[in-house]
Amino acid sequence: MAGFYQAVDRYLVHAAVSTPLHIGGSSGDKSEVLVHPVTDQPFVQASSLAGVLRAVSLQVNGLEKTERLFGVSAGCGEERSDCGSRLRISDGLFLPDTVRMEIRPRVSIDPASGTVHSKAIGGSDQVSGQKFEIEMIARDAEFLFSICFLHELDEDVEDIARVLAQVAGENLQIGGQRSNGCGFLKLRRLYHRHFDLTDQEEREAWQADDAALITILEQICKKKQSDILGGYIDITDKTIAADQPVWAYELLVQGETEGSILVKGAAVEGLADAENMKDAYGAFMVPGSSVKGALRNRMTYIENMLGKAGMVRAFFGYTGK
Repeated sequence: MAGFYQAVDRYLVHAAVSTPLHIGGSSGDKSEVLVHPVTDQPFVQASSLAGVLRAVSLQVNGLEKTERLFGVSAGCGEERSDCGSRLRISDGLFLPDTVRMEIRPRVSIDPASGTVHSKAIGGSDQVSGQKFEIEMIARDAEFLFSICFLHELDEDVEDIARVLAQVAGENLQIGGQRSNGCGFLKLRRLYHRHFDLTDQEEREAWQADDAALITILEQICKKKQSDILGGYIDITDKTIAADQPVWAYELLVQGETEGSILVKGAAVEGLADAENMKDAYGAFMVPGSSVKGALRNRMTYIENMLGKAGMVRAFFGYTGK
């Protein structure tokens, strides 16, 4: 496309997190959740959403179509005008009344020894254990964001539709701590509106719609019926694909403890020295990081016993430590 477009398709996505979400804060502290400087509410950066959607597009559309949607930087010079992204993705804005926060204590484990990783304290000869707390947005928090697809009037929108079908398929993750099961998304509703920019009235409607985007997103959240909102059509049911590709296998494990169990939660002043971890809704839980740690420990034992070096890294990744 030569630097101009004749039509815009805007999709308004109303989603929720089905597992706790951690989006790192801007202060550099890995424990904090990113907070919007104006609203003082958690939010998801547009760049994070774009990165996840691009990865999805590579899976379902391939490299060439993905670069046509999201743009490409390598090999682009002044002589080329088709390198820019044709998608405009907004920040994900959380609905304040759906947000609950959780604080989860964590420890950094030294893979070599299997014990708590220690670090020298600057300016002294002392060392400290790497225990820290991480802030998370609890499950079921809802947020809204917009995707605009800029294209020529007669161009097929099938490529972006395949990406949106994966959002509806509820197998996407955003944010950090993903190997601990965090950040899974589920679609609430999906709305669509088409603007023909070769028509004067449609151009004016697009300009007004663009200026009122935040208000429109707020209205969607408050709307109980799901038919039409200011020219938008609910396409949720039409978007969910029946032939979702399987990218991973999910195992559901049900068990029980043979004795007492304590997974320490964040300490609360004035209460017991240690309490079992609870989620934001007050339910006792065993965090994914603990389950993953137990599995990794057992797999390390099996790896060493069989002499199969690299098995644990292939499953759990590598931190560089």
